[in-house]
Amino acid sequence: MYSRGERFRRAQRVANVWAEPWAEFGCCRGDWGRDLVLYVARMHGGMTLAEIATHAGMKLDTVNKCVLRMQQRVKREPRMKRHHAHVMTALNTGR
Repeated sequence: MYSRGERFRRAQRVANVWAEPWAEFGCCRGDWGRDLVLYVARMHGGMTLAEIATHAGMKLDTVNKCVLRMQQRVKREPRMKRHHAHVMTALNTGR
């Protein structure tokens, strides 16, 4: 797994892809972009739900629901698959 410092750096890269600071994710209720960033941080960033909740200023159960909801959407919606692929490409190229 990733060290704590590496998880934080990856979290910052996730936020940079979406061009939003972590502190602003918590106030974006209903924004699929927020949910996608939380999903990527959890599934590909090596962050725990508690770490994501702390960085985003959100409740743990809210983060969990967002991640699970986005996991389902990425599986079944072509548009979400494309957005997910875009974020992953940006993360892997360091943009």
